Order: sequence, then C-alpha cells, then structure tokens
Amino acid sequence: MKAFPVLLLLLCVITKAVHSQECTYFPADCPQTGDIEAAQDSDACINNLVVAEEIMMQNDLRRVFTSMMNEIARNRNWDVYEYTEESGGGVGSNGKATPYPLRRPYQYLISFNFIVNKDSLEAWQNWYSNDLKNASEKVADSYKQSASNASEDKSTQEYFDSAMYYSNLKAKYMSDHAAEYQKAILGGDTKAQKRYEDESKKYDERINAFINRKNDKTEATFSASKSQYSNLETYQHKNTIAFRNGSTIRVTLNVNDYIATANDGDKKVVKQLGTPTTIGLLLHNDSPNEHEVFGQYLRSTDIALLLFGKWLPKPDESHNYHSGYFADKKNMDAVTVKEIPCDRVQTIVLHIEGSQKYVNQFLQLLDMQKLNSLVVKE
Repeated sequence: MKAFPVLLLLLCVITKAVHSQECTYFPADCPQTGDIEAAQDSDACINNLVVAEEIMMQNDLRRVFTSMMNEIARNRNWDVYEYTEESGGGVGSNGKATPYPLRRPYQYLISFNFIVNKDSLEAWQNWYSNDLKNASEKVADSYKQSASNASEDKSTQEYFDSAMYYSNLKAKYMSDHAAEYQKAILGGDTKAQKRYEDESKKYDERINAFINRKNDKTEATFSASKSQYSNLETYQHKNTIAFRNGSTIRVTLNVNDYIATANDGDKKVVKQLGTPTTIGLLLHNDSPNEHEVFGQYLRSTDIALLLFGKWLPKPDESHNYHSGYFADKKNMDAVTVKEIPCDRVQTIVLHIEGSQKYVNQFLQLLDMQKLNSLVVKE
C-alpha cells in the first residue's frame, strides 16, 4: 500500500473521531436520515410509481413495527431508533404506474438499532475518540517520517535519475532510427528489425533495473510503517466487533421479500430456533466485517433469521429460501389480476444481528403472534 492513500485513510479515522458527537450514538450505526425521509415522502413514492394503497400499507406497517420495537426497548431499558427505511420499487412503464389489480406484492424494508448496553457504548465512544485516534495519529506520523526519509535519501534520487537518463537515451535512439526501423518492417528485413528491438531492449533492462532498485529502497523505508498500519487494522477490527456486540443489536424487517439466504460462505446455520414461525434459524459468522454494506448481514458474529408467511420448506442448492408466492410467476407479472392484492403482507423476513446474549433477550420479548397476524390468510 502506498503512503498517500494510507495517510488519507488514517486522517479520515482521526477526523471522524473528532466529529463523532454529531451523532449521539456514533460509532454505533447512525440513522440514515436521507433514506428514511425519502421512504416517508409520499410525493417521492408516487413519482417512483408507487400507488396510494402501497403508501398506506407501509405507513401502517411503520407504526406497527415502531410500536413493537419501542415496547421491547421499554421492557429491557434499551434505547431504540430507526436506522433506515426503504420504500418498494415502483411498478409501471412510460411514467405510469401499473394498475392496482395487476401489481406484484409490494416490498418494504425498515430497520432499527437498539442500544442494549449504554456503558459499553460509552466505552466504545471513549476508545474511538481517544485510543484509536491516538493509535491512528502514531501510524500517520510514522508514514510522514518514512516519506521524509525517502525524500532525503540520495541513493533513491540517484536511482530515479539513472532511470530517467536511460529513458531519455532510449527515446533519442528510437527517434534517430524510426525511419530505418519502418523501412525494415516494410521491406521484410527481419535482421534489421531484430537489431533495433535488441538495442531498445537493452535500454529497457537498464531502466527497469534502476526503477526496481528505487522501489526496493522505498519499500524498505516504509516497511516499519506498513507493519504498524497492519497492526492498527487488526486492532481496530477486533475492538470494533467486540464493542458492537456489547453495545447494539440491529433488527431489520423485510416485507414481501421473496428470497432469504441462510448459509452463504460467510454465515453458517448453527441451530434451528424453536419459534412460532415458518422458519427460525440462528446463524454464526466467523469473519464479521465492520465495513459491510447494509443488507449483507455481515457486521455481527450472530444473526437470527425468522421467516413469517408462506415459504417453501427446503432451501435451494445455494441455501436460499424462496417464498410461496414467487413460485407462481403470475404473481410477479404485470398482466394477471392478482388473487392477493399488492398491499397485503404475504411474507416477512426478520434479521436480528448482534451477540447471542442480546439476540436471545430480544426474541424473548418479540410478539411473534402479532407478526404472524399481519400476514394475509389465503
């Protein structure tokens, strides 16, 4: 890794630590206010070819889900806040929404973060703003010193100057012999062509030799800094995962989703959950990633996956569960009148991410009967 990108990354960590108080819960995940506002903007939804019945559906579900999460938070003395929200993608063509009777099941997502241990969150904030910031500054200083040492190293400059010297000689040789080489190509004189190419190759060998010496010297100068940076990455990753597990859980509800992944290479099913749901699984992730993209469910070590509604009982070869409605393609087209209207709940996919301890505490208070009651009865 080159020094300049590394310094930018380290300075980003330091700057974020300085401004962490802009979000009350930082470095825990901060609310995605832009996404929430867009999902709750009826005009934006309509412009995205969402119809009034679907808007009413997501508004009703938001109230129900938020009430359920607030009730759990009150019982556990946890803090809870909405993390993000996504309205369903519009259905239509040429700027016109598909008529209500023909619309496929409307998908809607909402996610909540719970602060399950305020002392752990405070310790996380102190570590981020102090220990991690100080460690990042030390690595940044190390790279700055290495860069200074490299710029003052006469041998490094001499290697570069030598490479440029032979590069200029090669350019002159090619210019002086360009017409001769062109004549050899047109005349099929392979000996003359080889003579030209062999001479050019000699210049290349000298140029590359000096460039390699320069690079080797630079690599040695930065080796200690690179080692410090690698240690910092390990230190940050280990502590971030530990603090996240000790401080938060994230709960995501996907309505009318038609696919849910269990084992995927990173996450593995460790046991069946005895929950009154169509499917209930506990997954474990040996390699959590604090930089995961939302929706991958890779940030935490443990994840509960609950499926409500009609699902095919067995996953496919890629360990994906499929909803019952998706098996009939008429439920997904835009020409068939649907037996179940688009604004009815047919499936709910629930992910609970965090440590097993807090996932279990959440499950003990989750009103699964309420969630089952939201699903339309065929």
